[in-house]
Amino acid sequence: MDGRPQIQGYGLGVAPGRQPGVHAATDRRQESFRAHIGRALGAGATPDEVRAAVRATAPFGMTRTCSASNVLDALLAEREEQEGKRTPGAA
Repeated sequence: MDGRPQIQGYGLGVAPGRQPGVHAATDRRQESFRAHIGRALGAGATPDEVRAAVRATAPFGMTRTCSASNVLDALLAEREEQEGKRTPGAA
C-alpha cells in the first residue's frame, strides 16, 4: 500500500481502470431506460420524439447519451421485429 486510504473495492484485486459494480449499475440504468421508453411510446410519443429527447441529454454526459441511444435502437428493433411477426388482422 502507498499510504493513501483505500476505498472498499478500489484496493487489491481490482484491475487497473476497472470499477467494481459498474456493469451492474449500467444494467439497472438500461433496464430503467427501457421501461421509460416503453411508457413514452405507449403514451403516444413517436420514435423520433423519443430520439430527440435522448439527444437533448448530450450536454449532461455524452457517454450516457450514446448508451441510451443504443438501448433505444435495440428496443425499437425488437418492437419492429415483434410487429413484423404479427399476422395481418390479428389483435
